[in-house]
Amino acid sequence: MRVRLAFLLLATASWASPLLEKVAKNLETRALRIELDWNQAPGPGLGSPLQARGVLRVAPGNRFSFKTSALTLVSDGTTLWQYMPSTKQVLVQKLSKIDPGQLPIGLLQNALRAQELSSTLEQHDGTKAHRIELKSDKLPLSRYVKVRLWIREDNQEPMELAVQDDQGGSASWKLRSVKEFEPQPKSFSFVPPAGTNVVDTRQ
Repeated sequence: MRVRLAFLLLATASWASPLLEKVAKNLETRALRIELDWNQAPGPGLGSPLQARGVLRVAPGNRFSFKTSALTLVSDGTTLWQYMPSTKQVLVQKLSKIDPGQLPIGLLQNALRAQELSSTLEQHDGTKAHRIELKSDKLPLSRYVKVRLWIREDNQEPMELAVQDDQGGSASWKLRSVKEFEPQPKSFSFVPPAGTNVVDTRQ
């Protein structure tokens, strides 16, 4: 069960621009509650479209939780739990064994470290934003032929990340709101629901 929620990879050390650097540092150093829309449209014959809306909480130390009606992802910084109610299965994995580009905020953090090709100030969803075209020459961005990022003009928060691949597929992650929150002891813990099949691959 491979989850393709691409969004905290700490990648290259060189920064592309002062704006991208500022946004990346803000994401890395704060605990955030993000209302997130995830839309994925695979290329022809490569799968079914996916639409998910949920709340993503992230904190320093690779801790995060993302919950929708179809999927729950939780990491305490060491262990990753993936729960899909449709199959009543919980997959438990070592976080260190997961492709970081598939984790919440991973792709976004890489985008914030990518080389900026162009930047345009425009209206995006009724808000003035910087539309930034990014160079996709390094993993995990190199999986895509086009990478585009919108950043709000007023508070420099990311608004949306959109990608396209060479097989006609596309995906976008829209951050509908970004707010700070105070993590609690149980914010990044997970207890499998009764009656689920737990598959633990950590051994």
